[in-house]
Order: sequence, then structure tokens, then C-alpha cells
Amino acid sequence: MQTRFVQSLFQKLILRLILVGALAGAATGLPLRAQNDGLLSDESNPLFDLQGGGSAISNFMNQGEFNFAIDNVVDPESYYVGPGDIMMLQLVGAMSGEYPLIVSPESAVLLPRIGNVSVRGLTLAEARNAITEVYKQRNANWGVSLTLVQARMIYVNIGGNVAFPRMYILPASIKASTAVKLANQLNSPSISTDIATERQARPTDAQLRKERSAGQGAQYVGSYASRFTMVFRKNGESVIADELRARINDDAPADPTLREGDEIFVPFEIVNAPTISIAGAVRRPTVLPFREGDRLSFLLKASYGLTESADSTAVYYFDGEAGRKQKIDVAAVLAGSGDLEVTPGGKIIVEEKSSAAAGISTVAVSGEVLRPGTYIVQPGVTRLREIIDQAGGFTEDAYLPLAYIQRRDLLAQAEEDRLSALRRMYQYSPLGLGDTARYNVHMLNRRPVVSCDFVAAFDSNSSRDNVPLQDGDVITVPGNPHNVFVFGHVMQPGYVEYVPGKTLSWYIERVGGPSVGAEIDRASLIKGRTRVWLEGEQQIVVESGDQIYVPREPEFPPGIEEQKYGLYVSIASSAVFLISTIVNFFR
Repeated sequence: MQTRFVQSLFQKLILRLILVGALAGAATGLPLRAQNDGLLSDESNPLFDLQGGGSAISNFMNQGEFNFAIDNVVDPESYYVGPGDIMMLQLVGAMSGEYPLIVSPESAVLLPRIGNVSVRGLTLAEARNAITEVYKQRNANWGVSLTLVQARMIYVNIGGNVAFPRMYILPASIKASTAVKLANQLNSPSISTDIATERQARPTDAQLRKERSAGQGAQYVGSYASRFTMVFRKNGESVIADELRARINDDAPADPTLREGDEIFVPFEIVNAPTISIAGAVRRPTVLPFREGDRLSFLLKASYGLTESADSTAVYYFDGEAGRKQKIDVAAVLAGSGDLEVTPGGKIIVEEKSSAAAGISTVAVSGEVLRPGTYIVQPGVTRLREIIDQAGGFTEDAYLPLAYIQRRDLLAQAEEDRLSALRRMYQYSPLGLGDTARYNVHMLNRRPVVSCDFVAAFDSNSSRDNVPLQDGDVITVPGNPHNVFVFGHVMQPGYVEYVPGKTLSWYIERVGGPSVGAEIDRASLIKGRTRVWLEGEQQIVVESGDQIYVPREPEFPPGIEEQKYGLYVSIASSAVFLISTIVNFFR
């Protein structure tokens, strides 16, 4: 009995020594081989001198600990097991104990009393289930636990918009966004002076964003790369690493962990990329690049919540595409009810509780200005040009013909109340049936915008268009779309590249001209900002963002043509009869 006890202790001691050796080998083996290949020398790779005192290898050997801090909790559902991973297997039953498992270069593990089992292409959760199933088949009463002890080191190539594009060796547990941050480290003494000087000589995207957001207080402007970094896998797959969605929504797969041979491409900033924003009485006003699938809750969480002075009953969402204003319930949205998807250019405005009592009024400025955000105004006194000056002026891509000011809609009530109000408005109107129907359409689709021409206000210094602002106004300055949309009865409907100074007829010819049955004389130009139709003016100058519609010839019910010609004959006969009567009368 005593002999068995001693043997058991000896076996456990040997197992622990094996584990310690495996951990040390995993932490030092790969970097040593890579260093011999010249990939991790202090002169070439800043990543392994993050502490400013030698390589990661020497740090590990001198301090006896891993150089890489853990940047996230590993998600078993998205972490893929690979060669070099070290796991701990615990069995409870006939052969109780803890057993270290090292994934072989073949992506297999050697299980005690079982043998070789492949874990190729499996996530940690899938590997755990597979190994548990193997032991359960042997003995259903066994308790099986498997956990990741140490993530393997892998080669990753990082390129694009980073300070030091090259190949790195990183833990497989690291997130794509963290890898990008490490590739942008500029404070390592191992970076050559020439490279550092060259990089610092030109402004980085981060510096440009900082300048763009200067003067906005705590406003945060998210980078395009933080939402659209591409990760290309060896198996031909590609995924988008969205750091902001992963962090704000606690969505681990949105910012994936890395695998062997991954290539990370960091995109360069796109100045006129569509954005979404939240402003007003929030802890951090925020402007973020738009990505499909963004919801109201994402913006609310990105702002870190409302301030103490916020009026939670006066939170509004402005639809960037439809131009509509909608009141939202913050608590319900965060609980998952009414959490709508936002559109490009969408924005949330949170009003202050005491703004009316204290006489504090604000307007929001978004789009192509240097400092988008919320600004204090004196209603009826502060004018458009003054606020644009406070916002830093326009960017190079600002397109004033499409810029507009949206004002609080006094008719913005519940839909049924609004319809009732409209019916009451034309109940005693002198309009005919056709005009009443058209009035109804106009009122249902009315846009609460201020009558103002930005081109006249800023290029011609028009005092009439330099309008006074009111509390809650939202100024939107879109980028130049650089195209005109031609549709209807034309040969090749679609977008046409905008060419300044060209007329309506020129754009119709660019799409192949009118098709069979088109009535070219009734072609209409739809203005991009006002959506006003201008009909029958072939030589009118078209602006970027305008639309051109070519209708077909009018269709008449059967018999209408005959009736029309019969009417002409009747009129002519009546005229002849009248003339004959007059002649006979004067004879």
C-alpha cells in the first residue's frame, strides 16, 4: 500500500515536471527558432522589446514569466486549437489525475489510455466535447475536464496602414485589433532611427483624426480601420475585425483571435466614409464609421450612457436616409425592444433636462466638417456661417448643393394622430379632389428642413441664406457623391459619373439615349437636396447627386383616341355652322 502511494506521488511529480518543461519550451522554443531565422532580432522587430530592455526571450528567461500580457478572455467557441497549444486534461474516475496535453504538429493530442486523437480545425469547445466523448465511450462514469493552459505562438503578417508592416510572432489567443496596435508601437529603442524619423515626419491617421476632433471636448471620432480591418486565412476565408463592435457589444467573434499564417490588412482612412453619431447630453459624444448591422443600442453604449442632466424622454433618432426624426425609449432599446438598425448618416440627439429653463440651446453638426459635434446657439440670433466656423469649416469633400438643415417637426406625433391632424387641415379646404390627394401625399412626405441654399450662403455670401438657427437644429453636410442617376425609359439606366457643367440631355445620351416609347420632351430633373422636379428643360445644368427621370408616352384607354378625333370633328363642324350662320345673317 505504501509502495503504491509513493509511486503515485512520483508519477504526479514527473507529470508536473513535464508540464513545466512544456510551458518553458512553448514560450522559448518558437522565438528561438524564429530568432535564428532573423525574424525576431532586436534590430528588425520592435514587438519583442516592448518593455525597453532586451528581447522577449531574455525577459522570459530572466524573469521566468511570459512576455505577452493577456488581452482578452479566450472564447472557447471562437478559439481554434493548433500545434503548440498546451492544455490540461483532468480525469475523475478509474484513473484520476491531471495530464498535460500538447497539440502535435499534426494537430493531434496523445490521450492517456486512448491514444492519438485529431483536433485539426476544431475550436477549443469542439475539442473539449470530442475528447469528453472519447472518454465517455470508454466509461460513462468518468468525469472529464479540459482547459487551455498556454496558447501557441504563431506567425502573422501585418500590412497596410500600420507603422511597421512585417511578419510577427504572436500568441494565437491575441485579438486582431491588439496585433494591429502592437504593429503601431513607435516607442521601441529597437526601431532604427531612420524608420522612426520617416514615420514621424508624416502625420499618421491617428494624428489626423486627433486634429479633426480637436476642440470638440470629449468627442470621440472612431477610425475606419478600427471597424474594417481584414484578416485573411490560409484556407481562403476572410473575416472583418471590428474592434468597436467587439468591445462595445461584448461580441468576441467580431474581433477574432489569430491562426497560423494569418495576414492582417489594415485599411487606410476614408474621409468621406458614411458615419453614425450620437451627441448632446451623453458622457462621450461619438462619431463612428457606419457598418451594416449597427443598431441604436450600439451608439448608446458607445457614448457610455446619458449624463445626469440628460432628459431621457427627449432622445431622438434622425434617419440618415429617410430624413425622418423618431423619438426613442433608451431603456427599451437597451433592453432589446425597438432596437432599430441605423442607416448611414444616422444620428442620436439627447436633449438636456434644464436646457429650456436655463436658456441653453444647441445644434448638431455632422458630415463633412472638420469638427462635427454639438454647439451652443442663441435661438434666432446665431446664424449658419457662425456655427460652421466653430465646426472648423468644411472638408475638401464637402458638397454644399446637398447640404441641409433639419428642424424639429411640430407635426411629429404618433402616426395615427398625424393622419388625423392632416385630415382636419384639409376638411374645409377649397381644393378639388385631385389637388387634395396631391396635398395629402406632400404632407405625409414633407421634410422638416429649413429653406436655405448653402452655396449661396457660403460662396455668394447671401445674407438671406445665412439663416438664423433654432434649438435642436441638425446641420448635415454630405460628401460629394460624384455621380448622377439616370433612370426610366432609357437604354442603360444607372449611375453616370458627374461632369461639371453638363446638361440633362447630355446625361441622357450617356446612358444610350431614350428607349422605345420614351417621351423625351417630358424628361425631368430631380434635385438632390430639395427633391423638386424640373420638367422639360433639356439644357438645364445638372449637379452631382441629382436624378434624371425619362417617362414613357402617355397611355390612353381603348376608344379615347377615337373620342378625341370625334371631338375635333364636332368642334370643326360647330365652327363651320357658326360662320355660315353669321354670313347668312349679314346678307
